[in-house]
Amino acid sequence: MNRYSLIVFILIYLISCTGNDSAWLNKAKLPAAIAINNGTIKKDNFEEIKAFTHFLEEMASEPMIASGDEKLQQMATIYFPDTTVIEGFDLHAREIGNLDTFRLVYYEYFDLYSSDNTAYFGVFSPTGEPLDILKMKNISFEGNANINIIDHQLIEISYFDFFEKEQFEKNGLVLTEEFYLHDFDKKRGIMEGYIYEYYRINSNGQLKSISENTTVSIKRKYPQSSARVLSFSELKELPIDAIVRMKNEILAQHGYIFSNEEIQNQFDKEDWYQAWHTDVEAYISEIEKINLAKLQKLERQY
Repeated sequence: MNRYSLIVFILIYLISCTGNDSAWLNKAKLPAAIAINNGTIKKDNFEEIKAFTHFLEEMASEPMIASGDEKLQQMATIYFPDTTVIEGFDLHAREIGNLDTFRLVYYEYFDLYSSDNTAYFGVFSPTGEPLDILKMKNISFEGNANINIIDHQLIEISYFDFFEKEQFEKNGLVLTEEFYLHDFDKKRGIMEGYIYEYYRINSNGQLKSISENTTVSIKRKYPQSSARVLSFSELKELPIDAIVRMKNEILAQHGYIFSNEEIQNQFDKEDWYQAWHTDVEAYISEIEKINLAKLQKLERQY
């Protein structure tokens, strides 16, 4: 973040097939992640789980931990690896939710007068052991970051901010309805919009990126189907012709030659389309494969 940056205001929600559910910690009970090892937990582990849960509840009840709050800062050093080396910064942290037996936490060290503010996304064991920590991108004062759980399996991190045009192209993201180029930034090539990152969590709690550097044509009608993972809930709101168009655009993006003459004629008229292959399986990204499976399922349901 630059020196004018304030705390990232993060919107945390859970996107599922039936809609969005709150991912905030339920204080009324310990999280589902403790129900491991066939429901049996060693007494020592149970106490550690309670201690970690108590710490997260303390964090949820406060907008931040001030750098002078010795009690909570000391607790933070137990769970957050960088607390001891980032002294003098306030700390903001929230639990996002649980995925399998892992607890997902966002935390940020910040100082209104510093340019070294840093935000992290962490995967923790039920007892609070950090299994993998991801340092998030720096964003400006006007920007924000969101962390979502998509369809109960994928971690989505989105950044809305000012970016150089090359950054959008490198990250494969150009969404016609979700970005705009301000007149005063045209010469510098600065664009305001979203960049997305996607991760899976393996059995050891390690984050594995599935984001790929795929160039997405801005001229497509639905470029988002190649740029980000679409949830069932938003796809269900679309008419069948949009579902079919999205599916075909993913294939056409990679030069697929359609056997259906009518569809082929449609894409032959697009200046971004070039007919190259009768089989594009090897070129389709992980994100596109996820979206294709959903689009094909919905197409069969109509």
